[in-house]
Amino acid sequence: MGPVETTIRAKLTQTLKPEVLVVSPQFEGFLLAELSSCIHALAIQAKTPPQWKSNPSLQE
Repeated sequence: MGPVETTIRAKLTQTLKPEVLVVSPQFEGFLLAELSSCIHALAIQAKTPPQWKSNPSLQE
């Protein structure tokens, strides 16, 4: 695991305290710094509570 992955995992785990599926308003702009500077690819399914409420499904 590299330093960027370690940083992202730490941010997600410490801030959102996920169990399995994470639905949180904290995703709004949450990884903005990382996504604008050092990440070239990231696959994550993240929804805010209103988004999940309107469409409670994950893409497969």
